[in-house]
Amino acid sequence: MIMIRKIIGNILVGLLLPFLFLVRWWPSTYDAIFYGVYKYYDFHITSLSEYLYEVYGRDFMISFIFPLLFMLLPFQIIKDGYYWKNRQALTLWKKMLVFTGIVLLEVMLFVRGPIYDYYALYLGSAIGIGVPISALLYLLIDRYVEKIANEKL
Repeated sequence: MIMIRKIIGNILVGLLLPFLFLVRWWPSTYDAIFYGVYKYYDFHITSLSEYLYEVYGRDFMISFIFPLLFMLLPFQIIKDGYYWKNRQALTLWKKMLVFTGIVLLEVMLFVRGPIYDYYALYLGSAIGIGVPISALLYLLIDRYVEKIANEKL
């Protein structure tokens, strides 16, 4: 049951991450939903469904699989490895720090631009994604898993 909870929780969070990665389109999406203004580069878009497909749907599978394999899986392996080695779970702030570090590493590796010009942007992006997502993972998975593990001991 614990493994199923981990898999389902990570998939749910993985479905949410592509929307966080496209945070720059949130104002335009707000305008599209509430005002019917469909601005997406120079595309001629006439409906909300077409707009949502162009912004979020076209590359959704890539944006979904990437965080599952390169963010959530290493994070889960680190947490499980720490637990099996020390027989205690990471604290919430350590989980936030680890996940933020994973996000920061991947942002620095995969986002274009000179690193020295974008330190604040990289750090802000990593904290903005790492802290809430690790807290959400704690609420969905870790709190339950740690409670069950403590009952078995």
